[in-house]
Amino acid sequence: MLRKVLIFKDKVTIYEKEYGKSLPAETLHPVIESLKDYLRNFVVDVLEFMQVINFKICYATNVEFGLIFLLICDPTDRDEPVQEEMKFIRHNFLEKFRNPLTQGSTDSAAYKDIEKDVTTSKSELRPKISLVGFSGVGKTTITKLIKEEELPTRHIPTITGYISEIAIGDFEMYLWDLAGQVRYAEVWAQFMRGSDVIILIVDSTEHNVYESRFFTELCRKEAPYARLAVIANKQDLTEAMSVEQISDILDCGVYGYKVTPLVAIDVNQRIYALRVMAERQLQMRKLLQNFNRWKIERGH
Repeated sequence: MLRKVLIFKDKVTIYEKEYGKSLPAETLHPVIESLKDYLRNFVVDVLEFMQVINFKICYATNVEFGLIFLLICDPTDRDEPVQEEMKFIRHNFLEKFRNPLTQGSTDSAAYKDIEKDVTTSKSELRPKISLVGFSGVGKTTITKLIKEEELPTRHIPTITGYISEIAIGDFEMYLWDLAGQVRYAEVWAQFMRGSDVIILIVDSTEHNVYESRFFTELCRKEAPYARLAVIANKQDLTEAMSVEQISDILDCGVYGYKVTPLVAIDVNQRIYALRVMAERQLQMRKLLQNFNRWKIERGH
């Protein structure tokens, strides 16, 4: 997902937009200064990548006007789509603002209309959230709960997987509902790769929770950069284990996973499903703002 966009002219910041938690200022500032010094003697435009902590930075230049463009993304984002969006932003910036650039303006107000193009790129680089878990734990019900669709009254197994495009306010994401039947186990790893967030759904029974340790191990192996959360669904059932018990079995304290209790068939609990993504896993300021606005509108 696209977390931050920065554009510099002659070492002056002329555009900045943040969509989610990225590198802290004390880390980002020396990186940017070093990058500016590194690029100042280049005589041709470049478009390259660098990795800083758990973030991928795509940087590009325009030598003619002394411009540096930065896109800060997740390490799960593939290079090719990020490159395409960088080219799109750089091309449109030069097309729209040739006059103020020629005049040497470093006034950020002169370049504010690039916001529309940046928003388009943000939509193209929307995050991938994968719901995993064995069959019958409530993955599809949770997907429908988040989408505010009619909840199923009986279990209908998902075949291979189902991908939804979801918007909360102007924040967009892909939600992947992966089939939980064991016969599809060979494709689970493939579906999980490239996920920004993986949400493990358990039905809160002892047997299912112990079996679901398989998914936490698979996540650490196949999607090491993904943020993992656990939803303890079906908490209304008498045999449901407590959050603390589930956390212990899945070693959540060791790996920093958060367990959220849920009754997915209760439409009033949509707020808790959204919170799993908003408060910790995506760490996105924009989603949190939309999430809080959603609560206010509904009187929560």
